[in-house]
Amino acid sequence: MLGYSLAVSQTMSFLVLGLGSIIDIYAIKTRAPLTLSAIARNIRLNIAVIVAVIIMISTAIIPILREALSLTTLDGQAWVICTIAIFLPLVLLETRKRWVLAAHTR
Repeated sequence: MLGYSLAVSQTMSFLVLGLGSIIDIYAIKTRAPLTLSAIARNIRLNIAVIVAVIIMISTAIIPILREALSLTTLDGQAWVICTIAIFLPLVLLETRKRWVLAAHTR
């Protein structure tokens, strides 16, 4: 399809599953739609998420970490695909939350 090697596909999967799980913490934390004020309230969670994201991205860009985990470098298109795949579930879940809330308030 996109012509990526197995190594690139595995690296992309590693990043999408890892970073996606970290980001999804915000969406699954509450049944209410996500707001910036709700995100800003929990400073410890935000720090933990930032540290975890830095660690995950570091494994993909720092050569010694990348080699230790048998990852490979990604081109720009692969990073864009990863970014979309990471945030798409969050967007869909939050959209559904808003639809359900709107349906219940009618």
